[in-house]
Amino acid sequence: MLLRERLSPETRRKTGWLIPVVAGTAAQIYTPGPEVQVARQDQLLFAAFLAAGLLVGVLWQWYSPRPVGDRLVFPALFTVVAAVLFVLPSDEVVFRPALLLGGVGIIAGVVLTDLWHTARGHSYDG
Repeated sequence: MLLRERLSPETRRKTGWLIPVVAGTAAQIYTPGPEVQVARQDQLLFAAFLAAGLLVGVLWQWYSPRPVGDRLVFPALFTVVAAVLFVLPSDEVVFRPALLLGGVGIIAGVVLTDLWHTARGHSYDG
């Protein structure tokens, strides 16, 4: 019997947050790679991109509410494509953390607005 089937839905709901926390902690501890010092000016720029993305996500979900799964299909597919592209051999791989943070902000805005929308008892029917 699978672990998912042995645990009640309530137990899974209460303990599900452990999966991303453990994965994130393991990635932080064991992921090899250079540690890059970020200047204060860049920190402010990255925070601005994240805040702008968050605002865009909130406005998008507020203006045109849809279930989160329907809304985030293309970002999810883009993530899969990006993972494949990063493994292809290339001499010129450019990584732009500001764009990544903006995208994360948009996703966070959509999810938070959806949670607020659901908590207020609204449906997506009309």
